[in-house]
Amino acid sequence: MHSQLFNTIGSSLPLVLIYATEGATRRRRNEQLQRVGFSLRQAESFASVKENLLENDVAVCLVEATDGNRAIVEFYNFIQKHGLNTQLICLMPESESISRMTIPAARYDILEANASIERLRSVLFAATERYRLNSENKKLHRQLVSHCFSPLVCNSPAMQRLRGELEIVAGQETPVCLVGEQGGDFVRIARCVHSLSTVGNGPFQVFYTALHTLEQIEIELFSTAPDSRIQLSRGGSLLIHQVESMPFSLQSALVRLIERAQRREEQPGVPTFPRLLFSMSESLQAAFEDRKIIPELYSLLSGVQIAIPPLRQRREDLACLAENMLEEIALQDGLPVQALDSDALHLLQTQFWLGNETELRSVLYKACSLNPGRLLTAELLRNWIGTEESSPEQAGLTLKEMERKLIETTFTRYGGNREKTAQALQIGLRTLSGKLREYGYPPRGGPGSNIQKQECPSELRRAA
Repeated sequence: MHSQLFNTIGSSLPLVLIYATEGATRRRRNEQLQRVGFSLRQAESFASVKENLLENDVAVCLVEATDGNRAIVEFYNFIQKHGLNTQLICLMPESESISRMTIPAARYDILEANASIERLRSVLFAATERYRLNSENKKLHRQLVSHCFSPLVCNSPAMQRLRGELEIVAGQETPVCLVGEQGGDFVRIARCVHSLSTVGNGPFQVFYTALHTLEQIEIELFSTAPDSRIQLSRGGSLLIHQVESMPFSLQSALVRLIERAQRREEQPGVPTFPRLLFSMSESLQAAFEDRKIIPELYSLLSGVQIAIPPLRQRREDLACLAENMLEEIALQDGLPVQALDSDALHLLQTQFWLGNETELRSVLYKACSLNPGRLLTAELLRNWIGTEESSPEQAGLTLKEMERKLIETTFTRYGGNREKTAQALQIGLRTLSGKLREYGYPPRGGPGSNIQKQECPSELRRAA
């Protein structure tokens, strides 16, 4: 520790720290600062300056340039690395000169050796005002971040890491690709990125690629029609969900659309081109290797890829997440908020949740619809999620096996209704039918079209 190197005078005014190797310079500036009326500390080494910057709220740091710009550059880099608000003033001895080439000129002031008291006062007050404004801006930014992330439950380490990554990419202009499993809350996460970005006050639109035909995709994303999704999102953000399901014939057009969005073309009286966000239900690398996306699209999206952790990897979030969902369901239906008893919560926490947030929300919604009281029990929830707890066999499933399990479980729960199953899974009806054929289910409309090899209950056959 180097506390003996500091001499503190007063504590109510903005703190000013002086680093000067020459005792005469330090004493002269000390006297001048006392006359100006600032709280002052002195340091005689690099280590003591850095220690004080980290341990105290230093408004201004005056650094003597006795060896060119080495000291000012080192302290500038230190302040930037630690995200401090401290402002730098370079004290210039008469025999020295300094170059501003190594760091931005606007980031520090120069105080000449023969500067008057009035000059010193002017430079210090300007620096402390910048310090105050920077501190206030950071405070407002933290409040904005807390507000933007309030819809997300971020108790688990996995979600805390995700939150940090989203804060970083939100301020960038590059396209962001959200990657996760089926049923992940892509829209809510993309909205957080939108709210934190420079276009956060603009519109936010979502386009579900898998639910539209080729012609509809062309109109919504590539046309100039005023009510198309691309035009409605101007001045804001557009999330293109499940981009891997877009036909090859349109992916080249999507590449040009991304390049156009990155140029942020502006026209007088017309809102700027929207920021494009993307989501995928498998990794970008896997989609590329499976030939679901073209190389040009893979190259553009691989720049910023954010992985969304599945629900089973953040069980610490489940209690708060379920509580938030129950509040949303009550608000949606205009009913009193229902709660989970301890057994019901334990049951939820022991499930594998292949369908992630979508499956959890579906289970809670159905349970609330059938519950005459205000307390959800484990017995009521078991009607929708079964009684099996997560097992090592489930944990070892591949992505394709988990996808099949999710589709078949959802298909069974909806009594073989393909429209409702596709809607719950947020995939296209044709995509669902193709998956069911792949799993051995007969074509739609034929005998047993909702049953795989006659293994499902007979009542499902009637529901088809």
